[in-house]
Amino acid sequence: MKKIITFGQHSAELHAGEHRAALVISEKSLPVELADVLNEAVDIHVHNVQKNDDGFGCIGITHDLSVSDLIAEVCDAITRVYDTDTTVSNARP
Repeated sequence: MKKIITFGQHSAELHAGEHRAALVISEKSLPVELADVLNEAVDIHVHNVQKNDDGFGCIGITHDLSVSDLIAEVCDAITRVYDTDTTVSNARP
């Protein structure tokens, strides 16, 4: 499952599976603060924060949530860090 989360002037792509997910942020900096806020959520564990091959920030996540609950937690964390609303849409395959 791939979702695009738009917030402010940025976007993120969430690639989620049954117990693993990756969140790629359209910023060239490491999203350490966002990773810390995500780690505070119940049933989410951030296991790495790095830059992908394109230089964008990427957060590796393991979780025990449904997809809809994971999206809600990610959007809540984005709202807390970036102080903006989020919009979720389907990503093209």
